[in-house]
Amino acid sequence: MKKQLLFILLSLFVTIFSYAQVNKNAIFLGGDIGASSQKTKNNTGTTVNKLNSVFVSPVFGKAVKDNLVVGGDVSFSSSKDEYTLYNVRDEKALGAGIFARKYKTLGKSNFLLFLQGRLGYAYTKTESYISTPYVTTSKRHNIGVNVYPGISYALSRKLQLETGLNNLLSLNYFTEKSNTAQPVPVIARTNGINISSSIDNFSSLYIGFRVLIN
Repeated sequence: MKKQLLFILLSLFVTIFSYAQVNKNAIFLGGDIGASSQKTKNNTGTTVNKLNSVFVSPVFGKAVKDNLVVGGDVSFSSSKDEYTLYNVRDEKALGAGIFARKYKTLGKSNFLLFLQGRLGYAYTKTESYISTPYVTTSKRHNIGVNVYPGISYALSRKLQLETGLNNLLSLNYFTEKSNTAQPVPVIARTNGINISSSIDNFSSLYIGFRVLIN
C-alpha cells in the first residue's frame, strides 16, 4: 500500500511539474564532463595497468524551432595509460564542432529523448614509451561526423541534466605524423578513413547539463 501511494504521489508530481520542452528561440548553454579510472592487477595483487582519463566540453546553441537546437562546442580530453616505466601512453586532445539536436518529449514526464548529429575537428598529441626509453610523439588532425542518442531530465524550466553515448556511430578522416626520438629519428606519416561504433563501450557515456534562457 505504501509503495502504491508513493508511486501515485510521484506520478502526480511529475504530471503537475512537467517542464520537458525546449521552446523556440531559447538560448542553449551547458557542458559535458566524463572521467574514468581503472586498475588491473595480476594474480599476486600487483597493479600491472593504470588507466585514467577526463573529458570536458562547453556547449552553446539556440532553439530554431520547438525541440530543435543548433549550436557549437569546444572540447578538451586527457588520458594516461601506464603499464611499466617504459610502457606509457599519454594523450591530450583539443576540438571544436557544430551540431543539431532534436528532442522528443516522453509523454507528460520531465524526460526527453534526443538524437544529435555533429561535425567536428580535433587535434590530438600522443606521447608513447613502448618497451623502449625512446619516446614516440604522434600528432593527429581529425575531421569527422557522429550521431548519438541520449536522454535528458528537466529539473526546472531552465535546467536539464542529461547523459548519452557520445560516440555511438562515427565517420572520420585523419592525417597523422609520428616521430620516434631514437639516435636516428624515425618519422612516419599516415592518413585514412575509419568508421567506428561505441555500442559495446560504455566508456563513452558522459554526464552533462543544459541551461535554457528564454
